[in-house]
Amino acid sequence: MKGIAESLFLDEEELRGFIYRTKTVRLGTMGPEQTSSAQVAQFLSGIIKENYACDSIQLSLENNFDRVLESLHGNRTNLILVPNAYEKIKDIYWNGQIRFLSVFLKATTDYGIAGNTANCLSEKRRFQIASCSAVDTLVDQLLPGIEYEIIDVYSTAAAAECVKNNKADLAITNVKSAAAYELSFCSPIFHAKIPWSLFTLAEGN
Repeated sequence: MKGIAESLFLDEEELRGFIYRTKTVRLGTMGPEQTSSAQVAQFLSGIIKENYACDSIQLSLENNFDRVLESLHGNRTNLILVPNAYEKIKDIYWNGQIRFLSVFLKATTDYGIAGNTANCLSEKRRFQIASCSAVDTLVDQLLPGIEYEIIDVYSTAAAAECVKNNKADLAITNVKSAAAYELSFCSPIFHAKIPWSLFTLAEGN
């Protein structure tokens, strides 16, 4: 019978071999801590600690995935976690300086559309909605028929911050970020089970 780690990861032996060779894992992904990426990174850290011969694991959170990649190329991290929903992930897969290690499925936290008050839909007819590109299509699913324009931000936490600072009317965000910025949901909430990919530098880089 397979253990938790063997059942979770595709190419689990690749990941196990990487951890065995490096001993100290410096894991990078996008933050802040309220983002789904940061929460999945915490989950992954626990799995690595419990199932692999790892001396230590350090978590580094960056403002966006461009900086996550910079941290890998700059050797500040040696392993990065990227959701397959990230719009530029194909550029990572096709980058000859980067090596794919493994992928696993993990559900996000619950997402929805939130504003400063629970009745935030009653005040306007056209809304400015802060969202990262990975989830901006959720508006038509969660609040069909409303008029809106999207304000592009890097993360769902940044989207919630925009609303809190009155730079947007609404945010597509998750429950952790909404709570951190004291927002209220005005739409249904739900989560998605998505693949998460792990990358390191290719040999010689």
